Amino acid sequence: MKNNRIARAREKAGLTQERLAERLGTTKSSVSKMENGRQRIPADLLVKVAGILNVPVWILYPENIVPPETTEPERKPSGKTRLSRSLRQFDALQRRLDRLADLRDRKILTQKEFEKEKRKILRQK
Repeated sequence: MKNNRIARAREKAGLTQERLAERLGTTKSSVSKMENGRQRIPADLLVKVAGILNVPVWILYPENIVPPETTEPERKPSGKTRLSRSLRQFDALQRRLDRLADLRDRKILTQKEFEKEKRKILRQK
């Protein structure tokens, strides 16, 4: 599966395939294969690429999946606790949407990709 997101993020960071390859300790050919979907990207390498390009890891993965919030032990929460949890969930949701909008504004995501990811995030609620 072609991964244009890596290429767009690399270009936005002002890096060539050669420069990214140097920083990753690999070859230009390997970077090209990652961008064109001809090479599977190990998780540790994807994390390293995201760090170099200064983007969240999940945005580089072709099948973007935003990890769910950690779950708390089951117990009946009080009204104050429920409100506090709802506010935290709302804040987390808002931060995800803000990061997504930032990636769109930086042209790492297209408008179509932005809308698709936004729907995924909103469905997770």
